[in-house]
Amino acid sequence: MGRTQTIDSIALILSKIQFRDWEFSVGPSGESYLMQVCFTAIDSKTSVPAKQSGRKWYISRFATKSEIVQTALKAVLTALEHEAREDFKYRGETIFAPHFDVDSMVEGCFDIDVRIPPGAIF
Repeated sequence: MGRTQTIDSIALILSKIQFRDWEFSVGPSGESYLMQVCFTAIDSKTSVPAKQSGRKWYISRFATKSEIVQTALKAVLTALEHEAREDFKYRGETIFAPHFDVDSMVEGCFDIDVRIPPGAIF
């Protein structure tokens, strides 16, 4: 079995990743760790540049270097999707925004938009 990861060993691995001017942070979570991607972007509500942080990603103390780097990539991809959801608008509204309350979203689940197959009788 390989050596276990520490905050310092994870931070060292993350420091070798380059993506735009984004940074990664890591902190303790019980016997494991949580990693976040941090970057500056235009705030979707204020339209002012502000420090943004992605969601927290679990990293086991037994994680390999490859798992840590792949988790960092997933953090970047998820943050990019998050930003796209905040910027994507239909009729002026962010219909896929990532901050909607899930219980409120349930209400919209009953309005279904489907194509009726040709020749179908309904």
